[in-house]
Amino acid sequence: MQKQLVNNPLLLTRFKDQELQKMIQSCAGKNIFFGAGVMTQSQLSQEIPFDILAFFFTAKQLKRKLESKKVIIFVADQHALTNNLFPQKQIEKTTKFTISLFQKIIKNFSLDNFEIVRTTQLNEVQNIRDIFAKLPDFENQYLKHEVADSIWLQKFHQVEIKLGWSMSKTQRVKGHDERFFDQTIKKFCPTMNFIHLKPGRTFDKLRPRVSPYISVADEARVLLKKGENVSKKLELAKNNCHPEVFKATQRHLSHIIRLQEQLFGPLKLMSFEEKLQTILNKAVL
Repeated sequence: MQKQLVNNPLLLTRFKDQELQKMIQSCAGKNIFFGAGVMTQSQLSQEIPFDILAFFFTAKQLKRKLESKKVIIFVADQHALTNNLFPQKQIEKTTKFTISLFQKIIKNFSLDNFEIVRTTQLNEVQNIRDIFAKLPDFENQYLKHEVADSIWLQKFHQVEIKLGWSMSKTQRVKGHDERFFDQTIKKFCPTMNFIHLKPGRTFDKLRPRVSPYISVADEARVLLKKGENVSKKLELAKNNCHPEVFKATQRHLSHIIRLQEQLFGPLKLMSFEEKLQTILNKAVL
């Protein structure tokens, strides 16, 4: 399992054997956290992409290796509400859709002790409110909430691994790259470990790398929805997109398939398209 974790091709964070062993020892029995938004800076999510399975499967892989009790998933509806770009009813609909699909993934892949939390619910948690009140002033209030949430997860839920994603290996220190937020969180949670996955992929040459858990209107990518015809979508993409973009996205999808097979057993005597369709159908069943 450790070798599989080191070689997980979905990881942007790369580990040497000694580094991974040190993290495993320090985090043994501790829990794992990842978050998923419901909108980009300007658009609400329309569908959930296949790429989100990279998070669920990698979290399962980590949970198994660390012998963690649980994985906590935040669905970030609070962030969407504070943006004030869409009516509350619309955000509520998107949030419920996201949670419903996540619940299906958890049930259908038997992901025991994966817990979903809506971030708006955290407003009523007194422990978080107390932590937030004691933090210094932040220019970015969303970042302050993230820090408070992380302190709370560590203190009350024994979380020591935050699973996230980033666009590239470049160590950015500003903007909306998740590592910008993680650098600040690390100052308040020095023992927290941060593992980043690669971004989601589309068949669009102008936007090849995108969020792994949000899909906006008219994106050319494989989606987790009933009736999604993988063969037809791949054929259309192959005929209409740049060959290198097609290969990169196909490779990314194959890495998710590979991880699924490592965790749950091989899908024998199936083509790439058949495996992709089988996993997709299981997720939305």
